[in-house]
Amino acid sequence: MTKDVLKNQETVIDSFKTFFENNQIDERDIVDDDRLDNFEQKVKAWLNNVETEEEKQIFLVLLKNYSYYNKLSIAQSFINGFNMFKKIETYHNDTIYMGVGSRGGIFNGSSELIPIFKRSNKIDKLRIVEKPRDFYEKYDPKDVKNVVLVDDIIGSGTTVKRYLEENLLRNYPELILGKKIYIICVIALEKGLSTLNKFAVKNNLFLEVINEYGIEKAFDKNKGIFISEKERINAKKIVRKYDEKIVKREIDILGFKESQGLVSFYHNTPNNTFPIFWEDPESRSEINNTPWSPIFGRDEGISGLPEREIPTHKDLGTIKKEKEFKDRLLSKILKKLFD
Repeated sequence: MTKDVLKNQETVIDSFKTFFENNQIDERDIVDDDRLDNFEQKVKAWLNNVETEEEKQIFLVLLKNYSYYNKLSIAQSFINGFNMFKKIETYHNDTIYMGVGSRGGIFNGSSELIPIFKRSNKIDKLRIVEKPRDFYEKYDPKDVKNVVLVDDIIGSGTTVKRYLEENLLRNYPELILGKKIYIICVIALEKGLSTLNKFAVKNNLFLEVINEYGIEKAFDKNKGIFISEKERINAKKIVRKYDEKIVKREIDILGFKESQGLVSFYHNTPNNTFPIFWEDPESRSEINNTPWSPIFGRDEGISGLPEREIPTHKDLGTIKKEKEFKDRLLSKILKKLFD
């Protein structure tokens, strides 16, 4: 992150312009991204949660240093990661690809990312599926040398570890035992990399993570965004105060296990980010007892969903139109990337 001295008058317009510039987002990108629609109004509503002008200035400094990954930047990161994979893996042609699933029916970002990864890198559709069991209809696991998992972020490493342990190792051991496991993701935190390394050693697995970016703690003494120690301590105190007011889980204060992250993706926000950016409107602002207004919401999914009804012809038509729209949008994004 860029070092930034707290200024007396950070305006909303200056801050969100810097946000767009730092993340290389132009007006055409905003049209295709619901999260960035009416962005200035969202920022103003977010600041209305805050008591004092000093605290608003700190919130705006954090926004200026925020990392946002839209479809275009994710596609480019996946291209870079895939090229690195081909460079280090001799038998890269003998590979199958899948997203990182989750348990309990909870929404997982990989379902959004797999189409981007597939189209960006021209992956054969027979080599990429949503569910591990689908590979058994196409391949003999003995013929596969590598398994690549695709994800947006490795935070604590818990999600990937659980997927490997409770899903693949337990239900499809022949799919990963004796294979090389690669994880291509946009961002990885050191803590998550350490967790996965220990898990791999314990289970005698070959596992390598290929990521383009990391996350520095916003209030880190050496790598954070505040140069002045006084400003750093004061800003951390203020963010903690608001996080404590709105979080549902104590472990999320200052980001999951104090990750102190400033990052969102077009499809979701990881809990490694400060809750002041993503906590949902059900939380209340203690200033005026109004719902908390986040800038980048977080979809944590819903467990225990009822059984899906059989879609009608009308439903199927709507689904088809939505799929066609997403395909056209992705084609436009990739065209912009390769032009």
